[in-house]
Amino acid sequence: MAIKYIPAKSLSQTADYVYTRFCVEVPPSMKLEDLFVPVAWAHVRTQLAKHDIIRCIAEDGSFDVDLAVREVEVGGVHMVPRPHIGGVSGVEALEQLSEIAAASSPAEVPLGADGNPVVRVEWLPATKWRVLGISGGEVSRDHRTESEALQAMHKYLASAGLQLPKLSGIQAESDDPAPKPKAKAKKKEAA
Repeated sequence: MAIKYIPAKSLSQTADYVYTRFCVEVPPSMKLEDLFVPVAWAHVRTQLAKHDIIRCIAEDGSFDVDLAVREVEVGGVHMVPRPHIGGVSGVEALEQLSEIAAASSPAEVPLGADGNPVVRVEWLPATKWRVLGISGGEVSRDHRTESEALQAMHKYLASAGLQLPKLSGIQAESDDPAPKPKAKAKKKEAA
């Protein structure tokens, strides 16, 4: 599985600029299903925008749910329950989300230009043993032994949801065939 990244620009705005959270105490005269009738929100429609989240708490304690604004129209506001995944919401959405999270396997560390995994340990006189991360940057340094650095690398891999590629995968992606052993040069005997 190829690693996919959340675009860096996606965190340029805080949630306050994308959506607003509200809380409303729902009067006893309203039932939960009334909240999904767009016109029920007509009096507050101008205060709402797409993606806003509204916690709706029944005064009598019969429900406490989060609704997300799907669309604001002239006639009212269309709501969907949170969480929702592809038309499924509530407990079913939470179950689907749990299944997706459980089924996601660690991503394989990509190979660098040299054909080796980009996450690795290396020794330099200035840094001693160090761990290089997915972006090529240093994760940690000053490990006294290679074993200590490897332990730190495996801890990093686990925290990042990564795994090293299997040796067969590394060989399959390599353009060069396996190096052949060089023939030993025969020594010339002095005559």
